[in-house]
Amino acid sequence: MDETNFRETAFNNKEIGRANPQLSKDELKRLIILPEGTALEQGATYFDLKNRERGEFTAAHGNSAGAENWYVAKSQVDYPLWNRLTGVDNPDRLDQPTGEALQ
Repeated sequence: MDETNFRETAFNNKEIGRANPQLSKDELKRLIILPEGTALEQGATYFDLKNRERGEFTAAHGNSAGAENWYVAKSQVDYPLWNRLTGVDNPDRLDQPTGEALQ
């Protein structure tokens, strides 16, 4: 059974959608929010949709998701969407056509 069926996606949390209007409904559906109390894997990379200015970060021993966080794990996000979350704007890294490709 797919365990993502038991996890909240950003799409299901309307507050996350309102705080991140730049993300499409499809993108929000692909972002699994770690439940409060979830231990973060030491050395793994995460992004907090509630504190976007923090940027991506590497978890240290003992870190866990709190009520004040909307953490997503890099390992659960496709690269183009992760790049979008973290502010990459290179079309090649976002799987978007470049101006040359459109001509």
